[in-house]
Amino acid sequence: MITNYKKKYITLSCEKMLYSENNYCIFTAELHINGPIMNHYNRLNELLIEYAVLSQNKTVPNLEKTEYADLVDFCISNNDFEHGLKIVDSAILLFPSALEFVVQKIEIFLRLNEPEQALALLESVEDLHRLSRQAKILKAKALKATGNNKAALDIIDELESSTKDAFDIYELKASLLENLEQFGNLYQVTKGQILTAPKEQVDALLEKFSFFTEITSNYLDAIQFYNQVIDQHPFSSTVWQNLGETHGMLGNCEEAVDAFEFCMAINPRNRIAYFGAARCLEKAGRFDLALNYYDEYLETSQLDDAEALVNVANCFYQMEDLDTAKHRLLESIQIDPELPEAFAILGEIYAETNNPKKAIDCYKEAMDIDPFNEEYIIDFANLYFSLGEIEKAKQLFQQAIDTAPDILETWLPYISFLINTQEHQLLLESLDEVSTYFNEDKVIYLKVAVLFAAGKRKEAKYWLAEALATYGESFLELLFDISPALAMDQEIMDIIKKYQ
Repeated sequence: MITNYKKKYITLSCEKMLYSENNYCIFTAELHINGPIMNHYNRLNELLIEYAVLSQNKTVPNLEKTEYADLVDFCISNNDFEHGLKIVDSAILLFPSALEFVVQKIEIFLRLNEPEQALALLESVEDLHRLSRQAKILKAKALKATGNNKAALDIIDELESSTKDAFDIYELKASLLENLEQFGNLYQVTKGQILTAPKEQVDALLEKFSFFTEITSNYLDAIQFYNQVIDQHPFSSTVWQNLGETHGMLGNCEEAVDAFEFCMAINPRNRIAYFGAARCLEKAGRFDLALNYYDEYLETSQLDDAEALVNVANCFYQMEDLDTAKHRLLESIQIDPELPEAFAILGEIYAETNNPKKAIDCYKEAMDIDPFNEEYIIDFANLYFSLGEIEKAKQLFQQAIDTAPDILETWLPYISFLINTQEHQLLLESLDEVSTYFNEDKVIYLKVAVLFAAGKRKEAKYWLAEALATYGESFLELLFDISPALAMDQEIMDIIKKYQ
């Protein structure tokens, strides 16, 4: 029955009956077809009727091989697996050497989530070497469904060696590698998937690829790959977004913002692009430009985004507009009172505006929310140090070390604090401890600073010369970060000049 006609295309609703034991099955299909396809569809109708009549007489319908194949495909496409199995069994009886019907039956078993039956059928096939490429893929899918990912991967690897750049191979291999958590290999396979995928699947695969890039830290390789994808899909906003995020991870601010700009041009509603550009510019210290993108982000998202408001506040804080920064921070806390960074920056503002009581309250709040953030602990310690609360400051510095002893930046303010408080014995003990976490090229300049502070000038000069001769000036700035007064010591500067 024709229900709609439009130009040369029509929508056809049809109902045909297929005999099954003591009752009939109703097939319903909605097809968009033109003339040649309609002829094929009409032939399928006739075949279905013929098969139903012959089956009713309890005989195996004597149809052509291609006709059986078409009927089974029709059942599979309509998710009528029960009748698909009956028809394919008839086909196997008539054509026992035709492995394509075995393949169709395996596919039906997999669609029914019966991988064990699919594997059992495969094992019953004597000429396994004659199995088609499709059958091998189905076998790999069956093994995967039973949890035998390694065996499935072996089949796919064999197929891949003889079939280059096939999307279905890449797709199944990626799924297997993900199950096996082989993310390094998965990163490479997903590249092949993206380059061979249908256009409508590319963006979803790019999102997965971004995740695998982060896990494997293959940022430089990913940038080259994204440029390759752009050649194929120049109007994919996702690939430009990924390129921007990857440049951002490497600190390539200009390149990141350029990529995000392309993304915005393609999709002006892409909030991630505005936020990504803003974040890169903020990290690069270009706060006025960052604020422009944050404004665009907040306008585009139309959300009360507390985290974005904290970033906006930080930009104003870095630009020394403390009133606006404080206003934005209080606004963000109203939206989400569990943001530790908002309280930490607010604590810095109160400390700089001579309101230590409020500053202490803010730092305590930040640490209550995030007790393992060494940066908040160090800022709180510095506040107590500035207030002359030496013991409280020392306890907090030591708490920061206990929290993150393997981060060098955690040690630097503590060692600087011990130099300023002239706790020389504790300085030397701390030097021994820090040496257990870092290589000598990083520690040796700390050692020089500590020895100078402890009054061991001759020994300090020896180790300074040794450091410069062995490691050059790679970490020389650590010396002056910890003890800025040493930059005014002419004897030290003379030693440094000898090795420049």
